[in-house]
Amino acid sequence: MNYHSSYYSFLYDGSQDANLRAEFVATLVRNEKFSILEAHAGDGLLSMNLSSKGYHVTALEEDPVLFAILLEKFRLRRDLNPFLSPLPLNFLSLDSSNTWDLVLFSNAISFIDDKTLNLYLAKAHALLGGGGLLVINSPQRTSLRKEQPLSEIHKKIFGNNTIRQLASSVFLDDGMMRVNYLYEVYAKDRLMIALKSQHDLRLRDPKSLVEVIEENNFHVERITTGWTDSPLDPDCPNYVVIARKHSSGFYTHG
Repeated sequence: MNYHSSYYSFLYDGSQDANLRAEFVATLVRNEKFSILEAHAGDGLLSMNLSSKGYHVTALEEDPVLFAILLEKFRLRRDLNPFLSPLPLNFLSLDSSNTWDLVLFSNAISFIDDKTLNLYLAKAHALLGGGGLLVINSPQRTSLRKEQPLSEIHKKIFGNNTIRQLASSVFLDDGMMRVNYLYEVYAKDRLMIALKSQHDLRLRDPKSLVEVIEENNFHVERITTGWTDSPLDPDCPNYVVIARKHSSGFYTHG
């Protein structure tokens, strides 16, 4: 399974978070005719939220399970048909002959190494029109991020059936955090299913991320605390970088 999206899509109830992210993006693109490309769209919550605002959104998701969920949600929202295009593709394999006004990495870079990040940024540059926006969310290591033993983080009870979700975390070398995830299903207190997965999150500091973005011919306009308009808080668990492709297609430092 491709954990780029499944980690967030299966581990968290992202409805409220998707609303927050969509509202933030809407402050960046006032024109409803804007076209948006979201890489690793997961179950499509954010893409559908954006398309419901009138933006033309292309949602990429290569994981077959998540894409099936995305597609089923899409089929239930016929009103979004003119605005949302779900595609079962990896970002790097997308045809560069089309261009978008905004490329969105909502969570994607948490799971890719520095070499792949450069490939992603080069691809984003090719897929954006002149002056197009790049929006990247990244986690960072702060005092709020701590190692934790395996513990229950979420429970749902449906009559005699119970779903438990447990997680633990530990810091690794090179700015990585390893999260172990356990998903259990009980029927009348009898364990029926137990699924385990492991996810390595790359915690990048803002300065290094800005450097690599600008090395790939973007101009970083600002960095915010999470999906808000607040200036960067070094203690915030995640931050958002807003960058723009130079209108000429090439940006030179200084």
